[in-house]
Amino acid sequence: MAATFARFDPLRFFLWGYLKANVYEQRPQTLEALKEAIRQEVPAIKPEMIRKVMDNYRDRLHQFINIQGRHWSDDLFKTR
Repeated sequence: MAATFARFDPLRFFLWGYLKANVYEQRPQTLEALKEAIRQEVPAIKPEMIRKVMDNYRDRLHQFINIQGRHWSDDLFKTR
C-alpha cells in the first residue's frame, strides 16, 4: 500500500513539478543559477494555490479510504 499511496503526495505532484517547470523555463546554466532560480520561485507560490493543492490532496485521501486501499481507476487522476 505504501508504494501506491506515495504517488498522491502533493509535494510530488505539485511542488516539484511546478518548480521544475518554472525554474527550467529560465534555463539556468550553473548549479548556483539553478539554486537561485529555486529560491526565487518558492516564495512566488501563492497561498491560494497551496490551499487548492491541499484540498485536492484531502479529497484524494478520502477517496482512498472509501475504496479501502484498492487500485484506483484512471478517472481519479483527472483534474476537475
